[in-house]
Amino acid sequence: MEISKGSIVQLVANAQCRVIDCVENEEFQLSSEKTFVFKFMWELAKLVKNEKLKFDFEYPAYEALKEDDRFLDLLVWTDKKYKAAFEFKLPKRGLTGTGSTQVKPKIYRDLARIKYLVDNKIDNINIGFFLCAVNEDSYLNMGRANPTYAVAHNHIATITESYGLPLPNQLAFTWTGIQWDDRQQKTIRNGKFAWLEPIQVS
Repeated sequence: MEISKGSIVQLVANAQCRVIDCVENEEFQLSSEKTFVFKFMWELAKLVKNEKLKFDFEYPAYEALKEDDRFLDLLVWTDKKYKAAFEFKLPKRGLTGTGSTQVKPKIYRDLARIKYLVDNKIDNINIGFFLCAVNEDSYLNMGRANPTYAVAHNHIATITESYGLPLPNQLAFTWTGIQWDDRQQKTIRNGKFAWLEPIQVS
């Protein structure tokens, strides 16, 4: 199979489903963001089954932005004229508590940076995706702290740019692996992680 306009969206959805099944069924431990990236690429490669498949981790796609972080998490292609860019986030609650207030703006930054790559066809990047999984419920609900960068379930972004770059139009966040808790009056995980439906930028 080729990485193409007609195949990439379904390939990403199917690879994500395979990752979720492995993690939630305890066949695979998602210990870090880099593990998330590797596992997704592994599943994508098994679906593509094409010797022309090329990929690069930590690709320096953002050099022109003159930022400290110049690297894209994952770049994938079978035809060098049509490449797909991926950014990942796996924020996990630590021993010192949540870091969600700091992580949420970084999620928006990743989305804006993907749009920059696609809009400018940097290195023939024609489409991008943002993938995220979280193990704490603060991401799934509207909080009082920094609501500008909310990523709550069914939230539609109220800002149009991040870090000086435009955000994707009609940016919305939809999570799976969740349920409503009547007692707590909030959305909670019903497994190890809540999983953001891949956000497509094209």
